[in-house]
Amino acid sequence: MQMVHVEKIGARKGSYVEIPNELSDKSKSALKSIGINKLYSHQAESILASLSGKNVVVATMTSSGKSVCYNLPVLEALSHNLSSCALYLFPTKALAQDQLRALLTLTNGFDCGINIGVYDGDTSQKERTCLRENARLLITNPDMLHMAILPLHRQFSRILSNLSFVVIDEAHAYKGAFGCHTALILRRLRRLCSHVYGSDPSFVFCTATSSNPREHCMELANLSTLELIEKDGSPSSEKFFVLWNPVLPLRTVGLFANIVELDKSEFGIDGRNASDKSLSPISEVSHLFAEMVQHGLRCIAFCKSRKLCELVLCYTREILEEVAPHLVNSICAYRAGYVSEDRRRIESEFFGGKLCGIAATNALELGIDVGHIDVTLHLGFPGSIASLWQQAGRSGRRERSSLAVYVAFEGPLDQYFMKFPQKLFCGPIECCHIDAQNQQVLEQHLVCAALEHPLSLLYDEKYFGSGLSKAINALKNRGYLTSNPSNDSLSKIWSYMGHEKRPSRSISIRAIEAERYIVIDKQLNETLEEIEESRAFFQV
Repeated sequence: MQMVHVEKIGARKGSYVEIPNELSDKSKSALKSIGINKLYSHQAESILASLSGKNVVVATMTSSGKSVCYNLPVLEALSHNLSSCALYLFPTKALAQDQLRALLTLTNGFDCGINIGVYDGDTSQKERTCLRENARLLITNPDMLHMAILPLHRQFSRILSNLSFVVIDEAHAYKGAFGCHTALILRRLRRLCSHVYGSDPSFVFCTATSSNPREHCMELANLSTLELIEKDGSPSSEKFFVLWNPVLPLRTVGLFANIVELDKSEFGIDGRNASDKSLSPISEVSHLFAEMVQHGLRCIAFCKSRKLCELVLCYTREILEEVAPHLVNSICAYRAGYVSEDRRRIESEFFGGKLCGIAATNALELGIDVGHIDVTLHLGFPGSIASLWQQAGRSGRRERSSLAVYVAFEGPLDQYFMKFPQKLFCGPIECCHIDAQNQQVLEQHLVCAALEHPLSLLYDEKYFGSGLSKAINALKNRGYLTSNPSNDSLSKIWSYMGHEKRPSRSISIRAIEAERYIVIDKQLNETLEEIEESRAFFQV
């Protein structure tokens, strides 16, 4: 094994401003109740832009307080108008639960009774009914919007008629096939708001790792204008980023022995558990994980698959059984496949500090406030430079020094970055790309849109683009759509005539395939969860 590179990322001072006078006393009081007496400059800039009615994208670093950028203008609007509603979209359930906790804390300073709730696959039928009738701020994900809200939009008429804000966090997650589907879902939402409910919500996007945030978000929601907020006013702590290559011969004596700048007394690392022989990347990460936990460092070990998560957890526990058995139960895995009760319990124990470490998939890559994390371990390249920085951004969130260790596999991409570290630290982060005009995806969502409200070439081309006419003709020929008898093609109304009660259920928005599996408790003869094979991180 060899430490091939250490990148020291310097600390950054924050830029603070007074809380804007445009915010009400309720908002100021709510901020002070959570210990905020001043705002970062980008927070104030974003809040004022949203309050003036602009669509906004906040593109600042991880841990820069972006949730305040949308929570404050949304709560301000909802407190001024007791009918106003807002819709929050997050790509994972864990992020939705995290945002609910933050919102409930913040709304303690408001006395206008803003009903908030999470509407996702874990929400019981009783809770769903209650949220449809009473919620003014609904937290959900694109999957639920696609499958359960838009097709049944009449049940959400109160919310859609009064929709003031749509918030889309972690916008960089919506790219590729998932981003393409999400873009069409947002077009369906905006179309219903306009045609059926007479509302025109403002949009707030947040993203941390994208080279084209404004262009990407404009395409995502089909917006003509969008204000970009990218000058980061938040402080950041010093971070050491280590590239660790188990494939090469051992050249270091102790763990992190060559990091001369790192205050080892702060991290408690002395190399006692460093092996004298080359180990596999999985075993190497497990030894690193065990050592971090022994020294009282809170740690996330990121793995690319559920199987790798379990292997790292198993190996780390075996190591701890020998050297620190009292810490065996202080670590666990966090991944797709767990029932909701287990997920909520693990989140609570980790966020509350009961657990010292977690082996996780990209479930914890996104902007969840997991409290102070000292170290992130990365088993193999996660697929993009953006994802690697997202994961590394989970540590150092409380202005304390932090550490990230990227442990390489033998594959050519991992070894390329081990040989050319500057490509990671000096190269640009990837752009996000979607193709909202993809004909196959467009046709799938037009079927859903026609069920929700009849299609019109005259009024709907601005939502679905120039390919609308061709797609409608194709769907008509396949027997999905039927029209009124008008001879004028522009004034024709196209209605759904398919046999599926809810065609959205047959569309997998996370990947190409739509294989579905039901998880059943055989002893109770009870269905625990229904999942798609490809929707791994939706389940977390």
